[in-house]
Amino acid sequence: MMSIFGALIDPIIKYSLGRFYNISSIPAYEIARRFAIAISGLFFNAFKIILPKASVLQNYNEINLFINTDVMKYCKIGIAYSGIAFGVFALPIVFFIKFFFGIDEAILIFIILALPESINNFGYSIYNFLIGVGKVSFLASLQFINLIFVIVGLIIGFNIFGNSLGLLGYFFSVLIANIMMIIYLKKEWKVSPPRLLFSVGITKLVILIITLFITIVLLYNALIPLVLILLFNSFICLIVFRKDLLLYSKLFYSLTLNKLFIKKSN
Repeated sequence: MMSIFGALIDPIIKYSLGRFYNISSIPAYEIARRFAIAISGLFFNAFKIILPKASVLQNYNEINLFINTDVMKYCKIGIAYSGIAFGVFALPIVFFIKFFFGIDEAILIFIILALPESINNFGYSIYNFLIGVGKVSFLASLQFINLIFVIVGLIIGFNIFGNSLGLLGYFFSVLIANIMMIIYLKKEWKVSPPRLLFSVGITKLVILIITLFITIVLLYNALIPLVLILLFNSFICLIVFRKDLLLYSKLFYSLTLNKLFIKKSN
């Protein structure tokens, strides 16, 4: 049921684009979606390691401790990953889309889709944790509710804006779904939402979302050249996520050196 409800979201978005805006925008959406999903999907699949870890937990105390250590750690990494991928490195990604596909609307849609995918990168760890501890009935219900929110959000969004900005309705549906997962953690394991959010660096995610919203407004109105808009986005995110970028760059460099050393030793 989770897979079915999740798989229905993409065709519903495409139908909404064609029905309430312009069917010719679907190729632009498809291009933008491929890039946005590839970025978030990389994180989702790389950190599925939380599933087997969560599946062996046996009691309330173990689960509570796991939430306050591993789950929070991976949520924090997800926020940093979103800031680096959709913020710091948004410029080369956008230029790649423009150079190879030449569809300006795909650039705008990519930035719009970066909003919900940034939220998803935060929430994927909670989602996988809930699968690991067997809360699939809740997640199936959540996917169904999210599907309803997606439909309502898109209808409202396209009726308000009448253009590709209507996809912002999808962002709000994803935001609500992630809030519901946090509320479920509080209900089942007495997890404090404020403590969880501030421990994972929610302030950075909020700044990223605000920056992306500003970027969307500037791109839509074409008030400033594309390069300057994206430089602004990258610069703000570089300031906010500089410590994360430095930390993970050092870790990547260290792991690469270790692998090379092991190969030479062998």
